[in-house]
Amino acid sequence: MKKLFWVLIIVFALPTSLLAEQAFDSGGSVQSALGLIKKGQIKEAVSDLEKIIRQHPDNIEVRNMLANIYLSQNEPTKAEKHYLEVIHMNPKNAEAYNNLGLAYLQKGKVNEAMTSFRTATQKNPKLVEAHYNLGEAALIAGYFQVAVDYFKKALQLNSKDSSIEAKLGTALAKLGSIREAISHFEKATKTNPDDFQSINDLGFAYLSENKPDKAFKQFQKVIEAYPKSTMAHYGLGLSSKALKKPDEAIVEFKKANESSSKFIDSYLESGTLLMTLGKPDEAKLDFEKAAQIYRDLFKKGASGSVGRLRFSEVLIQLGKNKEAKENLQKVLKVEKPRSALYAQAQSLMGKIK
Repeated sequence: MKKLFWVLIIVFALPTSLLAEQAFDSGGSVQSALGLIKKGQIKEAVSDLEKIIRQHPDNIEVRNMLANIYLSQNEPTKAEKHYLEVIHMNPKNAEAYNNLGLAYLQKGKVNEAMTSFRTATQKNPKLVEAHYNLGEAALIAGYFQVAVDYFKKALQLNSKDSSIEAKLGTALAKLGSIREAISHFEKATKTNPDDFQSINDLGFAYLSENKPDKAFKQFQKVIEAYPKSTMAHYGLGLSSKALKKPDEAIVEFKKANESSSKFIDSYLESGTLLMTLGKPDEAKLDFEKAAQIYRDLFKKGASGSVGRLRFSEVLIQLGKNKEAKENLQKVLKVEKPRSALYAQAQSLMGKIK
């Protein structure tokens, strides 16, 4: 996934006259901080900049730089504090609103981040980063149409950025507009042949359009660059399965689990195929591994109905009907009687003898 855009305003970007003034006011501390940053001595640079802020709390440029460093060091609370001060001193600063949104995202406050990004787009409608980041935050929150709208706006402002094409493809795929998503993934991968995330996503989009032969080629490209890619091996497995090559599919699903032993879907796909090939004992081993992963997840607090339904299907395959029934009862307890999940739980309950 492409990283979120943000503007790191290091002192190199400040006017020479301003640097000279700051160096004089602070006894050379800004120049010292610059040297420390060049050497990678971030903690020491932060210490110098904090001293400047204590002496000159209204120094907006240094405060902004300090906030950006905190953000890059994954200290969002400290970054947030300084961005808010920058905004207080300059309410029209779109970049500060954009970066404040990134600090909120680091803290897991998606709605606050969206508000901040949206404000940034209002302060500066041409700030590509803010439109992109708002799309990213909307994608995280599950507001797929909103994500599409803002990625399209970002693309209008910067049509040459393949990463925006790719992210727009992701949002469209989430929205169910697979053909349109494919178009953007293809543009992204043509512009940047080394964007293996987009190549992988294009493969899954082709699978959604029932084009396993095209999907297979995309996943192969990823494997050539990343031989242990879990999702690429999984994609090759699904492609082989769709191409009626179950033995090859099982091999790929096994490779996916070699690189990621907690990836449930590969165990389920492999187990199902082994059952169809008349190998129930081997299938049982895969289903048992999947079941144990589900148990571990539920012990850690996961309680989603979709997960419990899939877990129940596995338990039924294993003949563990009592445990399956207990999980299905939990789904029936939390879901509304007319919901699709409730109906699925009832259907599975009917399969238990």
